[in-house]
Amino acid sequence: MKRAVLVGAVLASGVAIPAAVSAQDLDYSYANQAIANRLYIAPMGSHLWEDKKRNTDEGWGGALSIGKQLSRTLSIELNGFYHEMHTDGVSKHAELWGAGLNALVFPFPSGGAQNIYGIVGAHYGEGEEHPSSGERNYETVFGSAGLGYLFGPFAWLNHGAIRAEALYRMDFHDEPVLGHGGEDEFGEAVA
Repeated sequence: MKRAVLVGAVLASGVAIPAAVSAQDLDYSYANQAIANRLYIAPMGSHLWEDKKRNTDEGWGGALSIGKQLSRTLSIELNGFYHEMHTDGVSKHAELWGAGLNALVFPFPSGGAQNIYGIVGAHYGEGEEHPSSGERNYETVFGSAGLGYLFGPFAWLNHGAIRAEALYRMDFHDEPVLGHGGEDEFGEAVA
């Protein structure tokens, strides 16, 4: 079941589809109008480059965001994500999942860079850490920051956009026994 959900998320790969569109809401002078004045849904596929201290290899995952643009420069989202990574340990894989909030900040709401946004997020989550010594489950807090770009709006997406982003995510697990090196946090890149 998890693999079917993951495949669906990867196929959707970053599509932001507005839940409702009215003609007066559409203004093609800047791309963040693709998500303005209405709720939007953004399913995404993702790739994670692991922190070597986690004792895992890179992995794949997905995310789902439901958001609302509050102004030309700010959008707030409820977000959930899932990642599965390979390991040489007992279980051959490790999993991370979390749910929380993202803020998308559009610093240039008009002009040539209107499609660029900054993103910051905070999530509560869980992980299954599988170092070579065995299995260990833990609860954690994730913090992330990065940049994104909206491609669109596209008429074939109900005037929605395709979104691409790159994040640096911190896993503040506060359990030095995880991974190796006695670290109580992991830092990983996600795109």
